[in-house]
Amino acid sequence: MRVEEALGAVEDALRAGDRHALRAAKAALRAALEASPRLDPLLAAAARPHFEGDVQQDAPLRAKLEAWAAAAPPRSARAWALCTDASGEGHVLELIADLVPGEGAVWTPEAVARDTALAVQVAVAAALGAEAPRWGLRYQLRGLPPGATISGGSLGLAAAAAVTAARRGVAVPEGLAWTGGVDLSGRLSPVSGLPAKLRAAAAAGLHKVVLPDGAPLRLPEGVEVQRALRLEDALSALPAAPAPPRRRPAPPWAALGAALGLGLAALGALSPLDLIVQDGLQVAILGERPSTVTAVLAVPPEADLHALRPGWAAVVEALAAAGARAVVFDLVFSAALPGDAALAEALSSAPIPVVLAARGGDGPLRGPATEALAALPLGLVEVEHDLLLRRVRQGPVSRPDAAGAPVWNLAVAGLAAAEGGPPPRREADTLILGLRRVPIVGGRLRLAPTAAPLRVPLGGPLEAVAGRIVVVGAVDRVGDQHATAAGPRQGVEVIANFIDTLAAGAGLRPLPLLAELGLVAAALSAQLGLGRAGGRAATRSAGLLGLALLGLTALLLAAGQAFGPSAGLVGLGLCAWAQRAGAQRAGAATGPAGTGRA
Repeated sequence: MRVEEALGAVEDALRAGDRHALRAAKAALRAALEASPRLDPLLAAAARPHFEGDVQQDAPLRAKLEAWAAAAPPRSARAWALCTDASGEGHVLELIADLVPGEGAVWTPEAVARDTALAVQVAVAAALGAEAPRWGLRYQLRGLPPGATISGGSLGLAAAAAVTAARRGVAVPEGLAWTGGVDLSGRLSPVSGLPAKLRAAAAAGLHKVVLPDGAPLRLPEGVEVQRALRLEDALSALPAAPAPPRRRPAPPWAALGAALGLGLAALGALSPLDLIVQDGLQVAILGERPSTVTAVLAVPPEADLHALRPGWAAVVEALAAAGARAVVFDLVFSAALPGDAALAEALSSAPIPVVLAARGGDGPLRGPATEALAALPLGLVEVEHDLLLRRVRQGPVSRPDAAGAPVWNLAVAGLAAAEGGPPPRREADTLILGLRRVPIVGGRLRLAPTAAPLRVPLGGPLEAVAGRIVVVGAVDRVGDQHATAAGPRQGVEVIANFIDTLAAGAGLRPLPLLAELGLVAAALSAQLGLGRAGGRAATRSAGLLGLALLGLTALLLAAGQAFGPSAGLVGLGLCAWAQRAGAQRAGAATGPAGTGRA
C-alpha cells in the first residue's frame, strides 16, 4: 500500500471513530513508511502526529518522519478582510495566515468570537480540500480596534484566500479585499454590513473587493467589486501557483548503459570473461569430459632427464608392446648429448609414431638442440592463461617456424600422428584433422573441461596404456602446475587434456556476431521496458534477464555454440543501476501524485 493511501485510511478511521480499523490502518501506514526510502515532506508532516506518544519501537520512525518533515517549512500569506463591529462601523483588517505542515488544526486569536472561529475553520477546510488534515493554520489579525471582538462569518472568505495563497506560494495582490462566508461545499454565503465595509475599503485605499453575489450595491468612488457564487470563482482573483522550475532532463543513463553493453558485445571486449562463464557453465551443467584417449607416463621430479635420455627408445618399444597408439614427449631435448643421433634413429624407426616437443613463447621456437632429433615430427608446447583467474583456457593451433611452415600444436601433431591420416590443415575457423572438423576461434583451440588423464609411473606396469596416446612428461615439479576449469593439472596433463578435447571434437563454434548482438540487444531492450519503473522492479527484471542469458548460454554450449553473455550481463547491471538511480532522483524531486513538492 502506498503511503498516501495508508494515511487516508488512518484519517478515515479517525473520522469514523473505529478503533479496530484505526489500529489496522496505522499498522499499514507504519509498514508503508518503513519501506519508503524517501517521502514527500508534506506527507511526512501529516503522518508524524499519528505516531506521537506511541510505543518505544516507533522512535526510529518518528525520527525519520521528523527529518523528512523538516524539508516542509511553514508557508505564510496575508489578505485584507472587511468586517463590522457591534455598532455597524466597517473596518479593514490584515489577516496573516501561517500554514504549518502536519498540524491539522486551526488556532484562533482571542479577539475572534466562536461563530467567526467556526466560519474560518469551515472556509479553511473548503480551501484546502483533501489536504486539510495535513496542514494546520495559525492566523492573526491586525487593525482591530482595542477591546473589539469580531463576530459573524465575514472573515471566512479572507481566510480562505490567505490560506490558498500560502499553499500556492504566491502573494495576494495589493489593493484587494475580501468579505463573505464559505460553506464546506465551497459555496459563498452572503454577509451583512456591505455598505459600511465598502466605505472602509475606500478609506483604506483598496480598489477592489471580492464578495458573494447578491443585490446591487452603491459603490464608493474608486472601488470595484468582484462577485462570486463559489469559492473557486472568488479565488480566481489570486495568481496561479508558479510553475515548478524546469529541471534539466537527466541524461538517458539506462539507454547509455544498454548501448555500452551492446558495444562491448560488438567489440568482444569481455571475451576473457566469457571464457570463464562458459567453462563454469560447462562444468556445472554438462560436467567434465572423460579422459579416454590419453595416458600420462609420469617422470618423477627428482629424475635426471639427461641420464634418462638414452633409455627413451627402450621405453617407446615397451609402450608399443603394451598397445599404445603413439608417444608424445612433453620434454624438450634442449641440450645436445652424445647419444642423440642414435636416439633419433631409434625413435624414427619405432613401431609407433613419436612426436617431440618445441617450446613456443614470445621468441623463436626452441626445439631439440641436436639436428637429428629436430628432424623428427615436432609439436608446439604453448598454452594461454586468462587474465582474471590465470586458468589455462586455450592454446594456439600452430605457429610458423623459421621457414614459415606451420608447427602444429603438440596435441594436434600427436593426435594426427596416432591416427595416421593426412596432415592437419586449417580452413578459416575450422581445424581439419582426418575426418574431424574442430572449430577454432582466432587460431586458438579451446580446452574443454576434462577429467585428469590416467597417470602411469615411469618404470611401472604399462598394461593400462593399451589403445591410448601416451604423453611423456615430468610431474610434481615446482612451477609446472596449471589451473584449468576442471581443476589443477600438471603441464603434461594439460597437453593430454588438449588431445582428449581434439579427439572428442569438443571445440566450440562461436555464434555469428549478428546473432550474438541480437540476443544481447533483445535482453537490454527488455530491461529498458520492464525496469523503467526503477526500484526493485529494475533489479528484479535485470536478475531474471541475466538468468535467461546464462540459461541460453548453457543451451548453446550443449549444442557446441559459444555465446558470450558477459557484455549483456554488464549492460543489464548498468541499466538497472541507472533505472534505480533515476527513480530515486524523481522521488526526491516530486512528491506523490497531486501534492507537488512541499
